[in-house]
Amino acid sequence: MRAIAGLGLTSQIDAGRAAPGSLLLSQLWAPTPLSPDEEDSHALVHLARRHAPAMALANPDIWPVDVSYAWHDGSAMVARARNGQSRVVLTAAELRDPKRFHAPPPDDGTRYYVDVPGSGQGQAPLSWRGRWRAIQKNDEPATAAYPPTQHVHGFWLNRKQGLLALQYWFFYPFNDWVNVHEGDWEHIVVVLRGAHTLDDADAFAPVSHLYYFHEWIHEPERLIQLGGPDPREAHPVVFVGGRGDLWNLWHCERPQSGGSYPWPGRYGRVGTEYRWFSPSEKIGSPRRFLAPEAFRLVMLPEPDRVTASHHPELWWMRWPLFLGQRHVAGNLPTFSTLGLDHPPSHPGRHRDWNAARRFQTWPGQVEVPLTPHLPVAWQKRRLAPEAVALRG
Repeated sequence: MRAIAGLGLTSQIDAGRAAPGSLLLSQLWAPTPLSPDEEDSHALVHLARRHAPAMALANPDIWPVDVSYAWHDGSAMVARARNGQSRVVLTAAELRDPKRFHAPPPDDGTRYYVDVPGSGQGQAPLSWRGRWRAIQKNDEPATAAYPPTQHVHGFWLNRKQGLLALQYWFFYPFNDWVNVHEGDWEHIVVVLRGAHTLDDADAFAPVSHLYYFHEWIHEPERLIQLGGPDPREAHPVVFVGGRGDLWNLWHCERPQSGGSYPWPGRYGRVGTEYRWFSPSEKIGSPRRFLAPEAFRLVMLPEPDRVTASHHPELWWMRWPLFLGQRHVAGNLPTFSTLGLDHPPSHPGRHRDWNAARRFQTWPGQVEVPLTPHLPVAWQKRRLAPEAVALRG
């Protein structure tokens, strides 16, 4: 990976071969939130749309959706206190009212859960996939009940240096991988360089892409981007995780995770930081392609700016809410002990909110890289390597 033009920066992963006197991108990280006006600006939406990812999914039975899918089946929100006691806090009818703002509770350590549609690895129509098909009513994403959706949050990585980060968050109702759980949140980050304000959106161009999978972050040396009618468009392609395996155990070979990868192939030891207990993942030939235009974009403000009069539909960002069952049956006992059957935090309470490097850098290499087979329409939009390598 090359230094960022004009800044003499290299990536964390490139530290061992950085040129003398060059700075690591991480050394300039001084993350700060956008101002309220910037957060609500047309410029931010324009940039988010201009660089929204395209997605190539290994499994066609699922795609990222709006969080409201979680309460489609009428599950109530349940509070679980530290003493283990549970109680209903919001009824199904209250959750399904799109215009109703639910004031956040006191931060006393209580966690809140909503059981997503389906019941794990049971048989259709009670399984996650069975309920997905029944709810969507259509295998065509554009006309499905819950179309493809990306949740987008912007913040300054370094305002003085004009480094703007766009986080694209993807909500999957379930994770049917080596570990099985509900309510999966995945994301990538597109780092743009431009001015120190959003007044001139056309001044911004991508200088880095950060892909996240499981416990890791990966800044690739190569990736695929698609262009568009606007010559400034550059949409990174996300290859969504495929089959995982652990110790070649049949019980631990499952077909689909939501991990975000820049290239198809076999990625070794991606599951956890424990080498003896870290599954591998193969991202093979995609079975569904979603162009960037296929996605609704939901802009996510700072959680404390969500009120009854400002984005009330995003009330859930103010809550310590987990979209899924607290535990899911069918996992190895070790997974349950480590909490790997638990739904992760939503973006507003995620450790990577407003900070792009809370994960560890993936230390591996793609063991078996595969040739990406893209639709003809995507091949025509594919940017040349020199257009992709905007860092140098």
